[in-house]
This record gives sequence, C-alpha cells and structure tokens, in this order.
Amino acid sequence: MLYTKFKTSTTEPLQYCIDNFREYNKLMKNSKKALGKRSREKIISDIKLLVATRGYIFAFAEIISRDFFIDVHDVANVNWRERLLNNEVALLIGLMLKNKAVSFDEIDKGRIEEEIKHTRLLLEELHSTYTPEQIKIMNDEEKEFRKIFGSKEMIIETTFYGDTGFYDVQPFEIAQKLYARDEDWIKSNTKFNIVKSKSIFFALKSMFNGVHFARSTLTGEQVRSLRAIDEMAFPFDLIVEAIQTTDKSITKEDIRAFLELFSCSFGDQPETFNEPGDENIFTYKPIINLGSDIYFFPNTMVLASAIYKSPLYWMRQDERYVNTVNKHIGEVAEDITYDYFKVIFGEANTYKAVKITKGKEDLTDIDVMGIIGNTAIIAQNKSKKMTAAALNGDVDAIKSDFQKAVIDPYEQGIKVRDVLLGNEPYKLIDKSGKQITLPENIKHAYILCVSNEPYPAVMDQMRAFLVDIDQLPPIQLSLFDLDLMAEYLKDPYEFAFYIKQRLENHEGIISSNEIIHLAYHLRRGLFMPGDSDMLVLDQSLGQLIDADYYHKKMCTPKPKKEDALFNPWQNKDFKKLVNTIKQMDDPSVTDIVFFLMTIPQEIVDDIMKYINMVNSQAKKDKGKLHDFSLQITNNGQPWGGVTYMSGSSERDVIPRLQIIATMNKYRARARYWLALGADNSGNIQYVMFDDDPWMRSRRMDKALKFYGKKT
Repeated sequence: MLYTKFKTSTTEPLQYCIDNFREYNKLMKNSKKALGKRSREKIISDIKLLVATRGYIFAFAEIISRDFFIDVHDVANVNWRERLLNNEVALLIGLMLKNKAVSFDEIDKGRIEEEIKHTRLLLEELHSTYTPEQIKIMNDEEKEFRKIFGSKEMIIETTFYGDTGFYDVQPFEIAQKLYARDEDWIKSNTKFNIVKSKSIFFALKSMFNGVHFARSTLTGEQVRSLRAIDEMAFPFDLIVEAIQTTDKSITKEDIRAFLELFSCSFGDQPETFNEPGDENIFTYKPIINLGSDIYFFPNTMVLASAIYKSPLYWMRQDERYVNTVNKHIGEVAEDITYDYFKVIFGEANTYKAVKITKGKEDLTDIDVMGIIGNTAIIAQNKSKKMTAAALNGDVDAIKSDFQKAVIDPYEQGIKVRDVLLGNEPYKLIDKSGKQITLPENIKHAYILCVSNEPYPAVMDQMRAFLVDIDQLPPIQLSLFDLDLMAEYLKDPYEFAFYIKQRLENHEGIISSNEIIHLAYHLRRGLFMPGDSDMLVLDQSLGQLIDADYYHKKMCTPKPKKEDALFNPWQNKDFKKLVNTIKQMDDPSVTDIVFFLMTIPQEIVDDIMKYINMVNSQAKKDKGKLHDFSLQITNNGQPWGGVTYMSGSSERDVIPRLQIIATMNKYRARARYWLALGADNSGNIQYVMFDDDPWMRSRRMDKALKFYGKKT
C-alpha cells in the first residue's frame, strides 16, 4: 500500500492547542516590513507564536514535502537558497516540541500557503540577525576580518546555517566500523542494532519517497483531499508492513525498539531550548510520536545523524565504561582512516601508529601516513566535537574545542613534518617494533586533522583562530570527507595534488565545507583565477557530488552529462601524458606530476597541440629532430615552461634536449622547466625536470649568447 491517510484515534484523542489565529494574523501584517529591523528575541517570539497556531503542523509538513523531497534527476540543479535548511527545520519542530498541546485541526489550503510564506519570512529575518553589519560592508582589514569570524554571531551563523557535511548513506557503514569493539556493551545495555537500523532507515526513506511521488501524480479532487503530513506520518502497523516488505529479517520488536530509541513526544522539549545553538531534543530523537501509535518523520538527515552519534553518547553516560569507549573510538578511528588511506596510497605506502625516534628519545608519533613519491600526507585523529556550550556561542568554549580538535593534532603534525623535512637522523618504528624505510628525500609533507564526525564551521574558525603561523595550515576533515575522497581521488597523485592545492590556496579559495571544495576541484581544478584575490565557492557546487554519489551508492539515475565530474578540466591526451610520467620509478615524479597538473587548461591544450604537431612532423621526416618550447607565466610573472623533442636517436635527442631546456629556462627566468624526449612514435623516453630557483649566472649569460640563436 503506497498511500494512506492516517487518522487520529477517536478513543485516544490528541490534545489541541489554543487557536492563536488572531495573534498570528496581526503578526503577519506587522512583520513583513520589519526585515532586518527587529531583535532576535522578538523574531523568535513570533516564530514560537506561529508554530503554536491551530493546524500549523500541516503547513510545516507541506514545507518539508516541497523542500526535501527532490526528484533524483533534479538534485544537481536545485536552488537550495529557496528552501529551508535541515537546521531550520530542526528549529521549527524543536519549538513545536515545547508545546504539549498540538492541534491537528485541519486548515484550508489558503491559510497553509500564508503560514508557509510567513515561516520563510521569519526565518530569513532570523538569519539576518546573525550576520554582523561588518560582513555586509565587507571590511577588508585583516584584524577586523578575524574579529568578525571569531564572534559569537558568526560562529552560530556558520554552524547553524552550514550544510550537514555528510550524506545519509554514509553514517551506517562508518558506524559499523566505529562501534565494532563496543558491540557487547551496546547489546547488554540497549536495544540498538546498527545493521537493523540501516535496514529500517532506508525502508522508511523508500516508503516516504514512494508515498510522495504517488501523491505528486494525482490530480484534481484527489490532490485537494491530500495532506503533505501523510507522506511522513504513519501508523505503526503500516511502518512494520513497509519495512518487512524490504527486509523480512526485521521483526516487529526490532521496529518497536528502534522507534523507542529515536522518538519523542510533544511536550518533551526542555524549556531551555529557545534559539539556534541551544540543545534540541529533536537532534537525537528526531521521530515524533503523535499518539495513537502514529509516528511522524520530519527529517531523515537528522535521523541518520542521530543513529550515528547516539551509541557514543549512551556509552559515555556510563561512568564505568566511558574510558573504555574513548580508547576504543580513538583506536578504531585510526583504523578507519588507515583503511581509507590504503585505498588511496596502497597498503605498501600506508603506515599506522608509527613512532619517530632519535637515539633513545621518542620525538613524536604518527597516527596514519600515506606516501607517494617524495610527498607525505600525515593524518592525526581526534574524536573531539563541538560542545553544547560552543554551539551556544560561548567564545571561550569555541576556542577550547578548536584547540583540542584542530590545533593540538596540528601541532603534533608539525613535529612530524619538521622531522621528515629536516636533516637530522631519525627512525620510524611501527607498532610491531619494525623499522620503516621511506624514500630518501621526503620533500613535501601535508597535515590532516581527522575527526569522527563533521566539525561545524571549521573553515571559518580556522580563519579566525589560526593566526601567526609561518607554515601551511592543516586541513580539518571528517571520516565522511575521507570516505568521499577515497571514492573520488583513488589515485594517490590526484589525492596529494588536491591536498596541496587546498592548502596553498587556503586563503584565496573559500567554501563552507569540504564537499564543495572537492566538487569544484573535480569539475574545474582548485585554481585561483588570475585576476582575483579571493574565490568564494557557491554551496550549489556540492550538488554535483550529491547527484553522482547517490548514483554510485544507491543506484539512482546517472547524472546528466553537464553535471559530470571526473576532471573535465583536464585534456584527455594530457591525462595520458601524466599517466606515463607516473610510471617512472623515481620519488621526484611527484614534483613533475604536480607541475603538470598545475598548468592552466588553455596552456595544456596548446602543449598537446604542439606535441601532436612535432610527433607528426617527426614521422614524416623519418627521425629528424623536431622540437618546441613553451613558456608559461603566472599573473604575468615568469613561472615555468615545457620543452618537447622527438627523434629516432636517443644519442641525438638527449644532449640537445638538455641544452635547449636549460637555455630556455634561464632565458625565461622561470622556476620550473620540464623537458620531454620522445621517439618517432611519440613514446616518452627521457624526462628532465628542473625546479631550482632562477639565479643570475655569468656562465649562463655567456652560454645564452652562444646558443641563443641556435635554440
């Protein structure tokens, strides 16, 4: 049965609230013209009044139906600015949960539309109160910039109005690994089962979607008689029927236990909940028991998050077990990070729980590290999350949380980086006591701070609190972010290049979360526009991954061609060239690959055009030497260049290629120069890469005069 209109029991009636419609109408008339002029307290007071009006729950349900039931074909093109955010929904239902008496008296569609309109107006007005005037003016002074982003208002704004930072298909697989060592405690103390919870969750989601899209196909009188709430509220027996149709192993008792764990009733919300940042019962009990064995599911994303977070919360309430679970979670989180790194770097190039020693002294340790060529990616795990006080805007609590979640693991990572890049002798010892041998010359080392769950507003906090550092900052990632990267950046060079670009452009390329950065990179590359000091990435870019990731994980329709990812900014022939370079057995290959991948797309197209021309000419001339050189500038300044030569004899190609490349680099005053030698078939036989800083040389000046005309 796809569609049913639930009815409240006549023997167990729901309580009704008073009709505040007169006050509501007055509010409607007065506040439309007040946007940006009223206090936050007054706005929230009006929201409380609105959600307590007779029949508001029907307007609320209609908002959810319109804003969160999205056709998978349209995911990449939805305008989310016109829709409510998950946290805004949580605020509305959280305030409704303070009322013991909620009216289910049906209201006409005209009034529903008015209430929807006013809901959006009030939430827009509320949002404006968290945006300081300084931001609107965009003061460019650095000190003022940091002051703004470290303020209580901006912390709450970026936290509350940010994205979730994960997809609802991710928590379950990660949770199975994260809580694997705690199964005995969970089984003994709760009725929770992560595997069964996953089956229940996706069966429920499928049921909601089925009902919604069945409703959307109806017309005329049928539509007028339907209510949006019937897409999200169902009697227990119907819930059981829908779930067991999907998974027969799930019993009634399993479903009942699940609902008891994650449901609450109207009136259960503590009086302390009043505004964004306050602890909200809905975030960990996001199923609403309406009475009469009817359950309302307003937001599946919040439910997925609650399923992921709750076991850890329960275990930490047990004083006898808290130390054990904290130890387990820390170790398992490292294991999960290690597994993702193995996917990217390969097992032979991935290390876990490594001590760095000098003589008899332990210098520091590495949680997880991946190596590609001369580049190390260092991951330091911390299970720290933002506390309730921080989410409430307590600046001291915010700074304390940030210290533990980002600065502490970053400082540990710096110790590792200093050792790896330094000249002092050291040893790497793994957990078994075996010494690890790395490539002789680690030239680049980048630091990741990895948390178990998304850390809200972390990018803004970095801009506010990471000051006075003379090194590259870290990247703060969640396990969910790593999950995505292991999916989309399986090639270790691609992964390392992404990390390099993220860090080197951290001040210029800005977004609200890692998904947006990743989507932009996959689509266009993380490059700063030549004429810009700052690039702010729009949240809609993340929708490219939305569409593609659900296709991969849930077999939804394949994204449209225009929504494709996978580096369309890279020339196909150029990719083949880069892949050829990757096969070279030398740690410095990493530098060459980074150089090639940094070249702007339009230059890449020119390079491949000239390579094809040289190869074609060499074939015609049966082995005669042919070459080209191309200088590359960056914002009008000397940067790099490429020399390519094709010929039949290696003895002829190599010395001439060396001379031409050396002379052209010096003439261009460039930092980087790549020389490629190929046979008559265009197969790369010889590679030379010079990344030494340009310096004036009398010897080179003389050589340039001698070779200048010839080259």
